[in-house]
Amino acid sequence: MTSGTGFRERAVIPAGATRLRVVVVVDGGGDLETTLIGLADEGLNDVVVCVGAGGPTPAEAAALADYGLDPVVGETALDGARRVLAGMRGGRVLVLRAGDVPEPGLAEELPTSGRAAVAMVPLKRMVDGHVSDTHPLRGRFTHGARDTSLLAEPHLFTLRLAGAVMNVPAGGLPAWDRADDDGATLLIRLLAATGQRIRLHAGPGVIERPRPEEPPPLSTLHEYLRVLEGDIPAWYAAAGERGEPPGWVHQLVLARLVEVTDADRGLRFAARLMSGVERARVAELLLDALGRVPASQVEAYCATPVALNRLAALLAATGARLPDPVLPSQRPFRADRQVSYFFTGTPPEEQWFVDGAPVRPTSVKIVDHSYFDRVLVHERLVWLPQGEVSAVIGGREVVPAPYRGMRRPPAPPPPPAARARRALTHRLGVLRRQAVKLARHNGAAAAPRTQVAERTAQAAAPATTNAPRTWLYMDRHDSAGDNAEPLYRYARVHATGIRHVFAVDRSCADWGRLQADGFELVAPGTAAFETAWAQADTLLLADIGDPTIAGRLMSGSTRRDQRVVFLQHGVTMRHMWRWFNTRRIDVLITAHRAEYTAITADHSPYLLTDREVWLTGFPRHDAMHALLGRQRDRVVLAPTWSPSLSRALDREHARTDLLDAFYTPWVQLAEALGEAGVGVVMFAHPKLALTAPQWFDGLSVPTTTGTDVPEQLSRAWAVVSDRSSILDDGMLLGAVAIVWSPVGTADADAYRRMHVQAGAVSAASPGQALAAALDARDGGLLPPSSLVIPDAGACERILSRLLEERI
Repeated sequence: MTSGTGFRERAVIPAGATRLRVVVVVDGGGDLETTLIGLADEGLNDVVVCVGAGGPTPAEAAALADYGLDPVVGETALDGARRVLAGMRGGRVLVLRAGDVPEPGLAEELPTSGRAAVAMVPLKRMVDGHVSDTHPLRGRFTHGARDTSLLAEPHLFTLRLAGAVMNVPAGGLPAWDRADDDGATLLIRLLAATGQRIRLHAGPGVIERPRPEEPPPLSTLHEYLRVLEGDIPAWYAAAGERGEPPGWVHQLVLARLVEVTDADRGLRFAARLMSGVERARVAELLLDALGRVPASQVEAYCATPVALNRLAALLAATGARLPDPVLPSQRPFRADRQVSYFFTGTPPEEQWFVDGAPVRPTSVKIVDHSYFDRVLVHERLVWLPQGEVSAVIGGREVVPAPYRGMRRPPAPPPPPAARARRALTHRLGVLRRQAVKLARHNGAAAAPRTQVAERTAQAAAPATTNAPRTWLYMDRHDSAGDNAEPLYRYARVHATGIRHVFAVDRSCADWGRLQADGFELVAPGTAAFETAWAQADTLLLADIGDPTIAGRLMSGSTRRDQRVVFLQHGVTMRHMWRWFNTRRIDVLITAHRAEYTAITADHSPYLLTDREVWLTGFPRHDAMHALLGRQRDRVVLAPTWSPSLSRALDREHARTDLLDAFYTPWVQLAEALGEAGVGVVMFAHPKLALTAPQWFDGLSVPTTTGTDVPEQLSRAWAVVSDRSSILDDGMLLGAVAIVWSPVGTADADAYRRMHVQAGAVSAASPGQALAAALDARDGGLLPPSSLVIPDAGACERILSRLLEERI
């Protein structure tokens, strides 16, 4: 069959299906066969597949042959798609990328009429084998299907051609610029020429292909240049052909810039692989792009969810007014509460009032919100006594208000019939209330108390109970032995008036040991655990990211009056703010002064302050204190774990070649140390050791993991690591810390800087790491004494503060 013709006869169009041409762009990012199977299942048989100059891969060629298709070949796959679209006259077309799949029912339910030239269908994602409506643009469909104008609802525009079903004019489609990879220039011109109207189809849509795990999108400078120097200027040029760009084009630009900022500020931190010079280039281009966006458009942005500090940074970059001060949720167990506001430049003069009286803050902090290492806005965190808060900031009177949450797309104006029904309902409600007042005025008997009202009154009444307070402890759902266990052991002896409950899975090896020691145990996922969680006024957790509790900590399952104490499971001496700033943490336990300062100091990126961070030491370090003074005779190598490596091994346990590549530089360093007569032990991260135990057993270097690690560290002259918290435990036990990373990244560089400031040694090569380790053995390098565990009193200090009524 020739290119542009349909599938073989077996792909029959079902009755009532909407016929349209589907153009599939094979750009190497997804599986073509998956797309062709989905199209065939929907009976969409007018399919054109576009490939680059290299032609299809063998697998793609087999899929094309199976469905009787010849590809359209262009210099790139996008060039081929541009040529196909330019040749169309009339009809409708949908552009997909290889790997995208039409959702079942799309062909049958797609609307066939309407005044709009473009129909937008929902974009879905596949999560754990199930279709998930978690796409950032899902808010477009909150208020259902309808025809609408982008002039009235500019936030409804899409990011790319995916999900856009276009009616092709008789004279053909407008141009799709070569500088624009997303195809938005085509859409902008088409919409501008056809009244700027779209139709929202709230039925089945397009399931987008899975996003690549590694490298994630926007991880290289080339990708940023394509967006910031290619796509966005092309969009503005296309929009400017008919005058000033409309609001919906600015909203499109902002949506793309939010994705750019998320690559640096988001949890995946896609920009971590770029150098400082590259990051500075992106920062300049980002500010240039934001400079073209009117401040009013940033203020109105709601197309995708944006956190308040991100919105403040965008507003600052466009010169718009920053958000008013906000009051985060109040915690009943605190004697004070936090207020925050944003500013640029030098801090403004401020005066605070509580219940009308001037007050002094109990704590203050300035947080720097930087993007690609460029600070765009500062956030001032102020703790004040409880009460009605007002202020004069920079000469302006303000009354902080509770944060109302991220902006959501507004409801569209109702049609005339709906407005009439709403007005009638309102009028009838007024008449009913007037009738009730009249009946009471005439002495009518009060309505009998209903069972529902009685139940409501009973539920609202405060519960009275003599039950003891409950504290719930957990290390991880499948293991104990971290900071929660030693704190439990100490607290149950020294706080006997409190019920202490420890959570761990019944099937894990620690259950029997703890049960024999008299622990009151509950297993996550059981009714006993749910009851203990609900009854607990304090949650003492070593891992707030544990999958059994992470969700409930961020939802209504955890009340405002419950104290969430993050005991940690490793010293935080790396940039963990991307994760910490999105978690519920009422108290953070820190191990030493350098860690505490890195988190609480002015201009740090952490939103935690000295009101929430306690410098007490870790509970498990109490036992480690007894290990000080051991004879030292080895070096510990502690490469951290790689999330992408861990995910790959979870999917394919046999991919030990990935472990070979990851650990080869470390094994080579271990061999060099061995040749120099130094004993070596390799730390095996539990997440990797549990996945591939046989691979670690086969290493030529002895390994350590779990409860054996402190013993090994106490006997080490030095610890060498790239980003592991094991390095910090080594410093606490008096070992020389050497920071060496086989792969330089922004995350590793930040870790290096923080540790060097705390007294670690930086090594730029394996040779420097070897030399530093030998210097540590020979006494030429000494650890900073200020970081060595001072005593065995961490549990005592933590318990003393927890027993206070207000913290």
